[in-house]
Amino acid sequence: MRLTRVALTGFKSFVEETEFEIGTGMTGVVGPNGCGKSNLVEALRWAMGEHAPRSVRAAEMDDVIFDGSAARPARNLAEIRIVIDNEDRSAPPAFNNSDTIEICRRIRRGQGSAFFVNQQEVRARDVQLLFADSALGARSHAIVAQGQVDAIIRAKPAERRRLLEEAAGIVGVHSRRHEAELRLRSTEENLTRIDDLLGAQQTQLAVLRRQARQAARYRSVSDRLRTAAARLSLLRWRAVREDGEAAHSVLEDTKRDVAAATTAAAEESSRQASLQDKLPMLQEAEAEASAAVQRIAHERALLHRELDEVAARHHQLEAECAQTRNDLARVQENQHDIAREQAALHDEQSTIEAEHQNEAETKTALDSQLGEARATLEDAQGAQAEAERALARAESRAAALARDVDEKADALDRLGKRIASTKAALEDLTTGDQAPFGNLDALEADVQAADSRGDIAEAAEMTARKQLAETEQVTKAAAEALETARAELLRADRRLDPLRAERDTLARQLEAGSTNTLAQLVRIQPGFERAAAAALGEDLEADPAGGPVTWHDLGEVTETSLPAGAVPLSKYVSGPAALRRRLTFTGVVDDEAGDALQRELVPGQRLVDRTGALWRWDGYTHSSGDATPVSRRFQQKNRFDQLHGEIDTAEGERGEAQAGVDAAEGRARKADAAAAEARNASNRAIEVRRAAEQARKAAQDRHAGALAASIEVRARQASLNEEHARLAEERDLHERMLDEARSAVRSYTDVEPLAQAAGERQQQTETALAGFNGALEAHTRMTEVETHRHQRLETVRQQWQNWDRRRVAAEQHVVELRRRLAELDQQLAALGRKPQEIETQLEALAERLQEAEGQQRAATDARAACETALREANQAVTAINARQVEAREAMARAEGACEQVEERRASERERIRDRLSATPDQLPELAGLKQGEALAPRDHLERTLERLHRERDNVGPVNLRAETEAEEAAAEIDKLSESRTELVQAVEKLRSAINRLNREARGRLRSTFGTVDQHFRSVFQTLFQGGEARLELVDSEDPLEAGLEIVASPPGKQLQKISLLSGGEKTLAALSLIFAMFLTRPAPLCVLDEVDAALDDSNVERLCALLSEISKASHARLLVVTHHPFTMTQMDRLYGVTMQEPGVSTLVSVDLAHAEGLREAS
Repeated sequence: MRLTRVALTGFKSFVEETEFEIGTGMTGVVGPNGCGKSNLVEALRWAMGEHAPRSVRAAEMDDVIFDGSAARPARNLAEIRIVIDNEDRSAPPAFNNSDTIEICRRIRRGQGSAFFVNQQEVRARDVQLLFADSALGARSHAIVAQGQVDAIIRAKPAERRRLLEEAAGIVGVHSRRHEAELRLRSTEENLTRIDDLLGAQQTQLAVLRRQARQAARYRSVSDRLRTAAARLSLLRWRAVREDGEAAHSVLEDTKRDVAAATTAAAEESSRQASLQDKLPMLQEAEAEASAAVQRIAHERALLHRELDEVAARHHQLEAECAQTRNDLARVQENQHDIAREQAALHDEQSTIEAEHQNEAETKTALDSQLGEARATLEDAQGAQAEAERALARAESRAAALARDVDEKADALDRLGKRIASTKAALEDLTTGDQAPFGNLDALEADVQAADSRGDIAEAAEMTARKQLAETEQVTKAAAEALETARAELLRADRRLDPLRAERDTLARQLEAGSTNTLAQLVRIQPGFERAAAAALGEDLEADPAGGPVTWHDLGEVTETSLPAGAVPLSKYVSGPAALRRRLTFTGVVDDEAGDALQRELVPGQRLVDRTGALWRWDGYTHSSGDATPVSRRFQQKNRFDQLHGEIDTAEGERGEAQAGVDAAEGRARKADAAAAEARNASNRAIEVRRAAEQARKAAQDRHAGALAASIEVRARQASLNEEHARLAEERDLHERMLDEARSAVRSYTDVEPLAQAAGERQQQTETALAGFNGALEAHTRMTEVETHRHQRLETVRQQWQNWDRRRVAAEQHVVELRRRLAELDQQLAALGRKPQEIETQLEALAERLQEAEGQQRAATDARAACETALREANQAVTAINARQVEAREAMARAEGACEQVEERRASERERIRDRLSATPDQLPELAGLKQGEALAPRDHLERTLERLHRERDNVGPVNLRAETEAEEAAAEIDKLSESRTELVQAVEKLRSAINRLNREARGRLRSTFGTVDQHFRSVFQTLFQGGEARLELVDSEDPLEAGLEIVASPPGKQLQKISLLSGGEKTLAALSLIFAMFLTRPAPLCVLDEVDAALDDSNVERLCALLSEISKASHARLLVVTHHPFTMTQMDRLYGVTMQEPGVSTLVSVDLAHAEGLREAS
């Protein structure tokens, strides 16, 4: 056998069908970590029969199916096919008829896996044995998975023995021996059971034979007893028949008396019945008339109340209309005020703008005059400076300078007077006219405060209107929410009431049917009521406290296994301990499984399903049908328990609904109060806004007057300040000039001409300065006026915008008030028609009431007359009934006598049927009477019957089927004897087979141990390039029970156990053992999954050399999964596993031997 090809489909990461050939020599599998290399090794083990999910790195076997990726959906099927070349016909005989063997394992998600050999489905056991006989298998030494080398190192000697058993080829022998031992144990148990049955049957046969003799005697006494009982019964029957004939004669006489009394009573009862039939109709007519009167009176009261409500509503609407008209008048008045204020502001703005345009030319002229005066002043000052320089140079003109000193002194005096005059005027203006300035600031503050209060009042009014609108909306929403909450409460009541009614009905039914029985103590899961009723039935009516009918707790039964697929009823039903056996012996199955599983039941077991069907161990079957009283009662109990939860939920919902109604009512009350408060606040805000507007207008008027006065004062004050400053400068200048002149006078004498010239220049300068000051004062005054005018213009514009906003708000308010007024007018118009309609309805109701009261009086009179006639008829019927009762009592006594006779006859007939199983007509035949023979006296017959009863009782308990049961027991003993003989022969054969297997296994194990030990020594020295090693059997003399210990001595070290070696040495020693096993019993394939991972480069080279030697020597095919570059170079062909797509592995191949041949050829 040679493995040639493996194909994977949907296995783990190999989603697409992937094939790889395993050729002669060494085949390598390479690829990065996590790409799926080890999945190939696990695929081989899984296809060879691996049944443990953890051994293939899975939590459950369905995990080997491709579970999907980001780009691919999950698969529902995985399949591994292994193709084996069987040309040498080395396969097991069952599969040795073909050159090629294809082994397939296929798994479907949720359905388990199946094995196929050449397209024929086989057992997993067959596939495992096929590979085991070839030294292969899921856990064979020829497949070395990751971690297996470490497992060999860590394993105990007893665990390593399995490797030796595989090398010896006795793993299959072990399996067969284990099966034989199981069959032997089962056969010996059956033999013991048959011996017990034989002993019991033989004892039972002796008892049955003794019982058969007692039964013959019992039958003889019973026959005589039956004859005596038949004669006594015949005597009693004849006496009862004679008494019946006499009683029937008396009964006929009393019947005739009753018939006469009945005729008279019928006539009077007919009249009474007629009156009784008529009276309810009259009473009903009277009740209807009274109800009509009350109904009309109630309607009239409702109309009166509605009329009062209409009047109150009409008054309320009129008040609202008046309030709305007042509000509209106030708003319209505000509109007129706003128009007047806007017109005044517009006129003022026009005036200011006109003044601004008129003064533009004046301002231009003043600018020109100011420029010319400045130029003149500058020229004069320049000339004066030149003169002063000339005067300074002319020291000889001291006289002129002296005069100039006098003039300058006079001029200085004049300037002093003018300065004093200007200062006095300025002080008078400052001290006497400061009120306008102080008042102006206060008035500006008043205007701003009035504007702020007006804006606040307007904002408050708008806020109050908005709040009023919002509160009206909230009131409407609260009313709607209240209606919704009340509707929800009504729906909750409608849901709760049927549940309570159903609960009360079930409670009454359960209470009416409640008794002190086991049924009260049983609890059943919903859906299993019919199953429990079918299993327990009327047995639950037993008294749990003891009594004639009760249950006893006999404890649990150890062996209670039910057929596969049946779940014990105890999982769904709980109750007293006495029911444990019944519940444990009863299984719950699906509807269609009962018929198939019934044959697997043992005595005492039964099956039920959820529809109430029953299958019993003895063949009794009851199909499902309508619900039984017991199942209905169980359903009622479960429904009663369920209703508690539903009612609690419904009551919670109703409580929430009631809380919602309460909350909605509270919100509605708060909303109404808030609406009234908002309406009052709106009215107060309107009044506050009107007062604020009046105050603002007065403040603005006062501010305008104060502003005009302040402008004039400020202009005069500015002029005086400028003149005072100019005069002060002139005084300083004249003082300097005077000082200079006096100095010049003192220094020079001839300065008169120059002083005169300087005086002239000074006069010119003063004139120019006066002209400049005048122009400057006019220009400054014009600038201040223009600044104040611009400020006032901005103020006017802002005030106009404020008034315009109030105008827009007033217009909107007018529209809203007019709409509201129109609605109120419509409501008033509608209410105006309502009183007349109600009055008309009241008049109609008054007429109807009078008519109804007349009908009521007529109905009352008719009812009273009928009651009088009925009372008279009742008295007559009572007298007739008394006579009739006497006749009926006599007839009843006669009927009672007849009934007693009939009961005696029925009782006697029942006694005859119970005791003799016959009818009265058969009694003469049973009594054995001859023609004309008379019966003995009754007391004689009774004594004879009593004597025969004592004689039969003395016989004791009798088994009437004893003879039949004895014959059946003898036949059963013969069958059991034959079966025992067959079992004894089977035990001998099995013991012989087990001994033969043990002898064969020991022999093969001993011979194999020597071979494995030689190979181990050789391989160890090859891998270690020297050293010494051996294998030892320890812990037992029996090779089948002994452990396998590894003792090694690497070069330069002492002989020691493998556990004491270094890491690399342990790995090489374990590999030596693995290869020794393989060389002892070569397998068609050897799989090595990263066994070189723990080795350094030199050890890897020695390992690869050994692999090459083993491959050539044994012609075995090696599959090596590796990461090591050197190992890759030693392979004959390479398969690369990649994962270009996440979660999906692909396989690529390179034939290195072929490639090397091509390279050498080239």
